[in-house]
Amino acid sequence: MAQIRKQSMKEQIYQIIKDRILNLEYPMDTPLNLVQLSKELGTSNTPLREALSLLEAEGLVVASLNNKVRVIGFTQESYRDLNRTILVQLLGAYQLCLEDKKNSYLCNILENQLNIQQAVFEEGDINGFITASINFDKGFLLACENHKLLEIFDRLSSLLYLSVTMNHHAKLENRQLNLQEHQHILDAVRKNDVFLVQKLLHQHYDKHLTEESLRHFS
Repeated sequence: MAQIRKQSMKEQIYQIIKDRILNLEYPMDTPLNLVQLSKELGTSNTPLREALSLLEAEGLVVASLNNKVRVIGFTQESYRDLNRTILVQLLGAYQLCLEDKKNSYLCNILENQLNIQQAVFEEGDINGFITASINFDKGFLLACENHKLLEIFDRLSSLLYLSVTMNHHAKLENRQLNLQEHQHILDAVRKNDVFLVQKLLHQHYDKHLTEESLRHFS
């Protein structure tokens, strides 16, 4: 049974439920049993509802008019929309890096993140791999040093974690492909081949949910 301290109860409940969603302990597109959750966490309805409001703002749960709460589920359309949103951010951040002559700085960040990703891949740490994969892409935002873009990316990071999980959780070859794509992106950035970087980023985020993923995570 998860233990709740009296201080910051809302935040603790939020973090517990969030971790369970991201770790797929609560399957996507399934309802949460609020009565059971309240009993398990030893909390009243108010902090639980407040925590769920935070999760809804983050896009991880959806509340209906009849007070039912479900874990978010991806459709082809919502998955594509998320990928396109991230893609626009990365392309914009890359353009800012070029304008501010930060290509070398970007290379250093991407190289460090790719080394971390390779290390956790070799360790077989799937969750660590997913985090490292996202951090590689986040490197474009870090390099351009635009805090507003970074805030938007961070607000989408939990949804992005789930979407990457759908691609990489089950199959080793998908994780290998992700590493290869990141290596190709880094190589293109090093060569300062702007067109190729843009092309590779488009390909990297032009992903579709397979029927297998939809069955496995729905």
